[in-house]
Amino acid sequence: MQVKREEDPLISDLLKNWLDFMEQRSVRPTSLGMYKSQISNYIEPLLGEIPAKKLAASVGKKFAVQLEKEEGLSPKTARDVVAKLYQAMRWGAEQGYDIPQLQKPIKRKNNTGPSRTLSVEEQRLVEKGLMQTSEALRNAILLALKAGLTVGELCALTYEDIDHEQGMIRIHRICQRTSGGLDYLECEARTVPFPQDLSYGGKGPHIGFYLLSPRRSPLEPRLCQFWLKRYLEEWELPEDITFSALRNTYIKNLMESGVDFIEVSRRSGNKNLNDLWQKFGQFYKSA
Repeated sequence: MQVKREEDPLISDLLKNWLDFMEQRSVRPTSLGMYKSQISNYIEPLLGEIPAKKLAASVGKKFAVQLEKEEGLSPKTARDVVAKLYQAMRWGAEQGYDIPQLQKPIKRKNNTGPSRTLSVEEQRLVEKGLMQTSEALRNAILLALKAGLTVGELCALTYEDIDHEQGMIRIHRICQRTSGGLDYLECEARTVPFPQDLSYGGKGPHIGFYLLSPRRSPLEPRLCQFWLKRYLEEWELPEDITFSALRNTYIKNLMESGVDFIEVSRRSGNKNLNDLWQKFGQFYKSA
């Protein structure tokens, strides 16, 4: 395929050309839709206006961390997004663009250290002050600690996703901030038990987003992270307790309670059994 090249394209231009190329290669519509969604929601808002040749080779690693911390993506989803940028840049180099080759996104392994989890005492201290904070933050912390939701997933949760009679939560979307505001991306669905300590919103009506700000607007990951940081400071708790650490503790607790390993994978949404075992196998106790 002949490609008309700009001399000094922006990242957004390069991505558009790459998507056009992929579409002409008859990539499956579902896959192409995911490529376009990840690019428009994550890559273009943050990197789109940068000239491609000025992108640092190390940006891939930093970008993955940014997507996790600021956008609430899981490590796997963050790597998937960065991989699309890497593929587009590699394709651009093959087409003759004057651009650097990015360092590949690194898949986390054991040599990065164990996943941060909370001890029993830390869990007790985190929960001790929950009744004295806002309902939204209390529910956000409990959704991560007792149901294993990521910060992006809990911000996307609606009352319609909760089957209160069956006591189950359906997780199928993730929230992230884009240049146009908040956006909600469908992800692979899973169900988890509804934690008993979770508030259900009083008398109702039970419609719309489950977590709301004091202004009754939908929550977004960065606001939740700010609230959590302030909560930790108020109760003099370790500052490295994050929503990821709360979710990790949920997985650890499942493993320690003897829940079947495949069921732990299903509830946590972690389909990579080897990765799950490497991170949490030390906690597993067979029933």
